[in-house]
Amino acid sequence: MVLSLDSSKALVTGAVVVVLYLFTTRLIRYKRLSHIPGPPTTGWSSFWLVWRQAGDNIPEHFGKAIGKYGPVVRIAPNWIICSDPDEIRRIWSVRAGWRRSTWYHSFRFDPHRDNILTYPENEDHRRARTLLISAYSARGFETQERLMDEHIVRFIDLLERKYVSDNKTSGGRYRPLDMSHVFPFLAQDVMTAVEFSKPMGLIEQDRDFLGVLGIFEKLAKVMVVTATLTWVHDLQRAPILKPFLPKAGDGTALGRLLQLIRDHTDERYRDGPDKVWKDDMLQKMVEAGLTQEEADAEALVALFGGTDSTAVALRQTVFYLASTAPAYRALQEEIDGEILRGRVARPIITDAEAKKLPFLQACLKEGTRMWAPIGGLLAKVSDKDDVICGKHIPAGTNVAWASKAVLRNREAFGEDADVFNPQRWIDAAGDLADAERLRRMENTQGLVFGSGTRWECLGKRLAYVELGKVIFELFARFDFTMVNPENPMKTSHQSLVFHKDMFVKITKRENPIHR
Repeated sequence: MVLSLDSSKALVTGAVVVVLYLFTTRLIRYKRLSHIPGPPTTGWSSFWLVWRQAGDNIPEHFGKAIGKYGPVVRIAPNWIICSDPDEIRRIWSVRAGWRRSTWYHSFRFDPHRDNILTYPENEDHRRARTLLISAYSARGFETQERLMDEHIVRFIDLLERKYVSDNKTSGGRYRPLDMSHVFPFLAQDVMTAVEFSKPMGLIEQDRDFLGVLGIFEKLAKVMVVTATLTWVHDLQRAPILKPFLPKAGDGTALGRLLQLIRDHTDERYRDGPDKVWKDDMLQKMVEAGLTQEEADAEALVALFGGTDSTAVALRQTVFYLASTAPAYRALQEEIDGEILRGRVARPIITDAEAKKLPFLQACLKEGTRMWAPIGGLLAKVSDKDDVICGKHIPAGTNVAWASKAVLRNREAFGEDADVFNPQRWIDAAGDLADAERLRRMENTQGLVFGSGTRWECLGKRLAYVELGKVIFELFARFDFTMVNPENPMKTSHQSLVFHKDMFVKITKRENPIHR
């Protein structure tokens, strides 16, 4: 009986110790950021953040929190978001001393191998960037631009054959285009052509015959939710799970994509006379000294980062232009003037020519500003204490950006920051009395691609080249009308933006200069 009582006391004592320990550690964790405002539960639990990460509109939730609590908001026990573009740019800068947080570990396609998206240490990231920069650089751009032009011509041909409607009010041909369905075909074919010298061939078949495009959305949903759960990253590295991870040729959509990449890298890395040389991004990775496993990983990153994000930027720019009559007219007037004066190459404008068109460039900046194609947390962490927007931030705190709030900052873009208005860029460029205004706008919008920071997107140049060419040629040839202007699309924002049912009516323009 005495032994039983002693055992009971020991169990009770042990339970009390555990409870006190848990309470104390939670209290300490709560106190370290208790001076940062935020939703009531975020000081004690990550539930608020994880639940919203699992939803369909992360930037919207963060924007509401910013509107309620201010430019710095606590969203989990060790997480804050910031909406101040100057502070985000400082944190992301080379000299600030901040590095990637464990949030990026979720984007390891192989849990045991880092890639350019996931290297946590700045020096490792710098070395990887140095190796990869030649693959994305202007060297060999003539080949890349030629391949891009070929696929834009094929894309326009697809639209003319299958998706152009006529202007008859009754009894005419009506063939609505779902931009969320077709635009990724162009982005994927361009990316695979530039990367491997061989397109995937989606435009030709007008379908995702390998089933690879859908995997990006599925991966994004899983990655975003698990990105804030560090224990999941450790679990993924467990040897017992290795047989269940995707691998080349396993029959899944991701396995088919991995096999496609492996087939290309096998050609480049084999020994003997059968070794293949081509003037493309993959070849530059080989020549830079990447191992085959590293090239496999970086090729997948290029496809993952360069396909959906470009397709999103294209279709949302078309959407905003089709929904904004003054901008629509101004762009087509600029396009018509350049074609009429013979200032642009036909059938596809060159990149150099597109960069000289101020309103076209304003539309591209404004289209990507309204919704960042990649707008995840992108959290950074510092080993030293810092001050952000006047708030003391202890070392080790995850600091993320609130993408929508940053890119619609009223101090940078004016009171109509929530409105698609390319003219703001023209006005700012012409405001000689306030040169700082344009600089601030460009610095803030540039955060879409991390411009001017340690983590600037390597594919930014390629993306803007494709955007400029495609938008010019589409609006030179066609008119666009949203089929359902009251409910134009379904949108899901899971770090990447995903659209569905984005139907538009396309008609050929009547102006004879476009024939």
